[in-house]
Parts: sequence; C-alpha cells; structure tokens
Amino acid sequence: MSITDYWGLIFSDEEIKNIKCFENKERTHPLKKVMFPEDDIDKLVSVNTYSALKKIYYQDQIHWIKSLKNRLLDTDDFSHSSSALGEIRALGYLLETGIDANPVPIDKKGKPTPEFLCNYNSETLNIEVHSKQMDYEQAKLLFDFKKRRLQTNKPGSETIEIAPFGEPKKPEDSITLNAISRICGIKESEHQLISDNPQILWLDFQDEYWRIALDEKYLMPLCSFNGEFFSGFFWYAFYGWKGAPVFEGHTLEEKAPIKPYTMMHNGRFRQKTNLSAAILSFPNLTVIYENPFIDKILSNSFIERLCFLHWFANEYSNTRFFSFDLDLKIEMEKETLSKLRNKIVYIG
Repeated sequence: MSITDYWGLIFSDEEIKNIKCFENKERTHPLKKVMFPEDDIDKLVSVNTYSALKKIYYQDQIHWIKSLKNRLLDTDDFSHSSSALGEIRALGYLLETGIDANPVPIDKKGKPTPEFLCNYNSETLNIEVHSKQMDYEQAKLLFDFKKRRLQTNKPGSETIEIAPFGEPKKPEDSITLNAISRICGIKESEHQLISDNPQILWLDFQDEYWRIALDEKYLMPLCSFNGEFFSGFFWYAFYGWKGAPVFEGHTLEEKAPIKPYTMMHNGRFRQKTNLSAAILSFPNLTVIYENPFIDKILSNSFIERLCFLHWFANEYSNTRFFSFDLDLKIEMEKETLSKLRNKIVYIG
C-alpha cells in the first residue's frame, strides 16, 4: 500500500482533503506537513512517519492510531497533533527493533500511565513520549520571517537568529543555559513513570521548526567552530552538573566579552530521577543517552535491540553497551570541560 492508502485506514477521503487545506498558524499544521510534504526534510519526516505507521499496521495495532484521530486532527492546538505523531513514530521505531511494545490504556480512574510498555527477553520497561514544542514567540518570529521572505521573493536578502528554547530572561542567563534548563525539565515530575521497571524518556524532535534550528553537534559535550567553543546543550541537559562551565563562543584568545557561563543546576541524570535512559529522535538521527548514575540499568540485550532503532547513531549516543566504562567516560568529559574553563581568555 502507498502512504495515502495507510492514512486512508484512519481518515476518510473528505478528511484527507480537509487536512490538505488546514490553515497555517505560527507554522504548518503537523499532520498536514507529514501527509503533504513540501521539501526534502519534510519528505524525510513523512517517510519516517509512514514507516512507523506501516509497522504498527502489520503488528495489528492500527486501532490504537485510530484512537489518536481527534488529537491528530486538532487545529486549535497544534501541539496535540504533534504529540500524537511523535507517539506514532516512537511505537513504530520500537516495533521495528523486534521489541514487543504496546500502548498502555488510559487509566479509568485518572492514574498517570506511560505511553508504552515494552518487553524483550523477559525484561520489561516503560516508555514515556514527549514532543517538545518550540518557544511560541520564537516560532512566531520564524514564521513571520519565512512569510516575509516569500512575499519579497528575495530568499537571501534577510537573515534571522532563532533561540528555539526561548530568549534568556535574566542577565545571568544565556541562550545555551536556557536550552539546557528547558530540556532538563521535560516531564520533570515523572508522575507517568512510577513503577519498578526501568524507565525511558523518548523525546521527539521531528517537528517542522526543530529541523531548522537544531544541529547534531549539540549532542556532544563540546563542539567548536572557527576557534570558538560551544557547549552541547542536549548533553548538558542530562549529564551536566551544578557549577559546570557553559561555553557560548568562548575561545583560547582574548575575544569573548565575558567568562564562560555557569550551570546553576544538575543535569537530569544527576538529579533524583527514575530515568534509566533517554532516547532523542530527530529526522535522520536517533540517539540513546543512558543514565550512568542509576542502579536500575538497562540490560545489554535490551540496549542491543535498541541499536536497531531507525536512524540509530552510536557516535552521538552514550551507552554501557558501547562503552568500556560509561561512568568513567562521563566523568572524563566533565574533567575536560573543567580544564577548558581554566584556559579560556576573555576581555571582561
């Protein structure tokens, strides 16, 4: 069956016509973007979603996707459609690995539940899915910029800088610190992840704007360009520590106006958490961050299966399976960052 045929199992012909005509707000409607892609990156996410949809169909779980129909079609709050698409991709990706993954029914008494219960080799774990939304003000700024550029028909005549997690509000804050804090705080209460099973937080970043604003280099603890150092806010959000130096264009010569920023809180894995790991899903990358500080670890056999996830990128992942000593690796990276702070030269 074609992509349209699979969507036709969920939506009527009339509904599909209506989806194509959904009005844009601060962005294109997420379902419209997936079903009617406009460019190569759109098509990539469309294929990712289609592959997941196909796998779910052949696992006889299409009834679950039909239960998401109202959320997928929501035109008042685009985040509802976005989150439903993220859950579809997550379940399809998991099923593709050979893991037995099943949606958890909503508790009739209102008790919080995770999205999926997964089993492999007699091991059970819970997965909670979240599709992070871009800061509204920044999303609106980017949408207006794109609209203006189309109207002037001069694609290269204007540029724009975007802070996808929002502009800093405090003098001591920065764009990178803000990003670290926002990612670290996703599903912070973990009320849907309370059980004796290992827990995984799945973060979907395949929405329209994330594909423009994010770069895989920020999955590393440190990256550089033209002699300037930048902290990887994804890595810091999970492995960073209170007091960690945060670099934002700092160099080894007297160029930056201020000293490195300071992280004011621990990363997610250094806090009190039930998370055994986090999985970050991008259009062409899937990354596994394993928690080295928790006793409730994932087995090697489970991690091995997760390596079959669609677009798995080991070079950006941190797992015990591919590390001689994950704890030591993270602590060595911590030491490297601390040493760099002492070598940074700044004007102020």
